[in-house]
Amino acid sequence: MKLQHKIAGTILLPLAAATMATTAHAELSVGGYVAAEFSMDTTSAAADTNDTTGSAVKSRFNLKHTNIGSSNATVLFEGDFYGGNATGSTNDFRLRHAVVMVDGWTVGQTWSSTANLNGILPTVDFVGLTGTSVYANRHPMIAKSFNLGGAKLRVGVEDWGKGSAGTDGPNIPDLAAGLSANMGGTSLFAGAALVNTNDSKGENTTYAHVTASAKVALTDSMKLVGSVTHTGDDDTATAEWTAVSAGVGAGLGGGLSANAMAEVKSFGASGSEDQTMVFVNAFYKMPSGLEFGAEVQNVTDVGAGKGTDQTNFNVQGKFAF
Repeated sequence: MKLQHKIAGTILLPLAAATMATTAHAELSVGGYVAAEFSMDTTSAAADTNDTTGSAVKSRFNLKHTNIGSSNATVLFEGDFYGGNATGSTNDFRLRHAVVMVDGWTVGQTWSSTANLNGILPTVDFVGLTGTSVYANRHPMIAKSFNLGGAKLRVGVEDWGKGSAGTDGPNIPDLAAGLSANMGGTSLFAGAALVNTNDSKGENTTYAHVTASAKVALTDSMKLVGSVTHTGDDDTATAEWTAVSAGVGAGLGGGLSANAMAEVKSFGASGSEDQTMVFVNAFYKMPSGLEFGAEVQNVTDVGAGKGTDQTNFNVQGKFAF
């Protein structure tokens, strides 16, 4: 067995491989990152809190085994500490990925075929826009990928966990598909799913989930992104909304980078209630690999009563290994 050290890199999963063990053809890598995030909430309301909280729950650990056997299978396990427990806290170890990818098949839990990873820009906030316009979700699945020249299609069955047993209706597995393509300096993604849920009477029904994004490289160090997602149905247990976002990210040299993004989210079929979200941040990565980030996050019309504005100041330290 040969042991070697590898400088951590960042990919969309995201994973950071470090120590690698090589046995003939197969390779086993261990990686992840350690991160601490602090956030000061300056909610504009009758009872301002100005609370500052700190957390390390985004820290994660992964094992990846590649080039297994003659089929060159890849097996990935990854978890973080964002899982909830009986007391309501969010610091239990949580499964993110447990998946095998072989011969075009994806089996296990990983990014949904509809996960809009193409539209992601980095944020200090753990969630960012990945729960809205840049919808990126992970589910148990059995899916198959097809190469279509300059495009790639993945289709399969998944469990989105939205429905429960009813007395009538389809009660079918969730069906999901995603199509990605590259055209020069532009990368495109479109995804759609038919999701099983319950209606207002508790019976089984379905709703449509659609998402799309485009990423355009303006220069080698600057990119524009735009995303849109529509999901849910107000006649079901899953609320209906549409979210649209746009952003720009730039590498500034010397380990510095910056990002800005804005989103509008409309609720209901009529889209009569809007919520806006804005992120502006900067990151500095030291030669040692230690990275620091600072961010201003603003949300308007949050909360059940609406009319509430919230501004967070977020900072983090992070080291990928």
